Amino acid sequence: MQKTKHLEYIERLAEQYKAVTGVKSVDLKSKAFLSELNEWLSEIKKMGQVYTNFLDTNNIEYKDSSCVEVGKGEYDSVVKPYSTTILTEMPIGVPKNRVISSNFAVVNGEPTIIRSTSSLILSMKVPKKTINTYMTQNPYSKELLEDWDEIHNFGHGNIVVGMYGSLNDRDREEKLYLLKSLRSYISPSCKFDNGTLDGNYYAVLSSKKKEKKLKRFFFK
Repeated sequence: MQKTKHLEYIERLAEQYKAVTGVKSVDLKSKAFLSELNEWLSEIKKMGQVYTNFLDTNNIEYKDSSCVEVGKGEYDSVVKPYSTTILTEMPIGVPKNRVISSNFAVVNGEPTIIRSTSSLILSMKVPKKTINTYMTQNPYSKELLEDWDEIHNFGHGNIVVGMYGSLNDRDREEKLYLLKSLRSYISPSCKFDNGTLDGNYYAVLSSKKKEKKLKRFFFK
């Protein structure tokens, strides 16, 4: 039987939980584990709220439709209270009027929306006149950030990439290293900031280019 998108999403979150805690295996059918996962996700949600305050402190613009949050879902999106566009293959639980239900990749330096069916794959470049900022946080794998530096370096928009979690997380150093590695590929007009609060860490890499007049974009 083909997996549902929701189950795939829960599996990705479970993999993150394993990386954070060092647990080798989990049982998604176990009520005890699902309770643990739910408790962890509640903490992640609280951290996400602090993270958006961290973005505000750094004067990072992300609250309108010209910014798109990439690859997040119901439990780890940080932009649901705002007007931010949401591009995700896991649209359950996020505002439907702002969702582009698709995958995302950087193809030959250009931000690209990808939709797949049982018989073909459709792709379309994201219009520059519509979206000027691409953001994500705590990506499920380093591969999901592949070529994000090219979004900025090739002039297709700004990027905002964040990492946060408990100071005790097993994967903290790995996540911060990934962020700093991405920074090393970006041309000078970028900013890295990090800090700690209440036993948690927060870090963000952001770039900034000259603003242009934007138009509302709908994927049909």
